[in-house]
Amino acid sequence: KIIGYSFDGDSSYRHNLEKIDKNFDYSKGNKFQNINGPLFFSDYLHILKRARYRLLKRINYYYNNNEINKKLADEYNLPFVVFSDEKITKMHDSLAIKLFNLRVLLLSENKNSTNFYSFLFPFTMMHCALNYQNISLQERIDLLQISLKYLSYFPNKMFLNGNMFHSQLLIDTRGTLICLLNFIFNHYGK
Repeated sequence: KIIGYSFDGDSSYRHNLEKIDKNFDYSKGNKFQNINGPLFFSDYLHILKRARYRLLKRINYYYNNNEINKKLADEYNLPFVVFSDEKITKMHDSLAIKLFNLRVLLLSENKNSTNFYSFLFPFTMMHCALNYQNISLQERIDLLQISLKYLSYFPNKMFLNGNMFHSQLLIDTRGTLICLLNFIFNHYGK
């Protein structure tokens, strides 16, 4: 039996994630909702890369110069290339992984950088849940659920003169999180 399909950002599968997202009752949570039919998973690294690129586009649109990128790289002790939006850096896995990690998230909280923190938060939680070692299954579930709730309820507006999250990025991320949690609750270990 096929449980689900995984894809790497192929937009031809987006309508499946959109349907899953649209039919999900966010007031009930995952544990009490079963998806009838196959699950769909957008590659989480692809989601992180798209989120990184979205963030850089908003920053560069708002500030309209490269100095902010150097300042951010220095402030967060990251290589400058992490904040580069040159086309060659667009789909580089390691750049997204360096940006969406707990050290950067906590540093942004300490610096009281609320816009930056707000953008990093759901993707960092997703990355930690799927990639960090030495955390329990329940902790992974909690991080995935926190990320999903955040992306569902956080207002998607007023971020550097535009929406914080691109609607297609939201659909892909929420749909994938719903499917991951559904898989864990209904298929993991069976």
